[in-house]
Amino acid sequence: MKLFLMIIGFLMFSLTPIEAKDYLHYQSIAFEKTHHKFLHEFTAFDMIRHLDKLEGTRFWGWRLYPVTNHEKVLFTKETILFIHNEGTTAITQSYLLKTSEQSKIQFDTRGTITTKNKGSYKGFDLNLDAQLDISMVSDVNTTLQEETKINIEIDPMTSLKVAIYGEGYISNGVGRYFRFFRPVREGGYEVFVLATEYYGIEKLALK
Repeated sequence: MKLFLMIIGFLMFSLTPIEAKDYLHYQSIAFEKTHHKFLHEFTAFDMIRHLDKLEGTRFWGWRLYPVTNHEKVLFTKETILFIHNEGTTAITQSYLLKTSEQSKIQFDTRGTITTKNKGSYKGFDLNLDAQLDISMVSDVNTTLQEETKINIEIDPMTSLKVAIYGEGYISNGVGRYFRFFRPVREGGYEVFVLATEYYGIEKLALK
């Protein structure tokens, strides 16, 4: 027997708010199309190869070479409840689902490209956000504070798993920043945009 129940939507859960790069610490995260790489997976050779594709100089500002553009990722953020019932009677478990607000955009960098805080907003230094055309995207999803209580029955010889799953989009690449035609910063950038999160409740028969 397998029951998979998804409570889905733009639900932001009452956990620690996301900071930059927290998506790299999810329980699991992977591209839907497996040939893509996260920025932290770029080898030294990858970085050199991509930076070599930057063309020309500028009097002042960025030259960018995008490697991955808005590619979907699937993740398991965290397993928050796991119960084995190896007994002969059912167990009833109550669980309270809470919504709150959470960061929608996260950033990662390599080399001498850096991030900075802008109040509650964390972005890239030297106006890289605008060059990537993400400056108009809200960095926080806000929902009403809501609570939903669910009662789950774990049958004999079954297990129950409650986890937070979701989808997002990754864009990354390399860049070089010029002042008076001289490069002063270079490295890699990555932007993670959260699309949706949901609780997944899975009940499986024990073998």
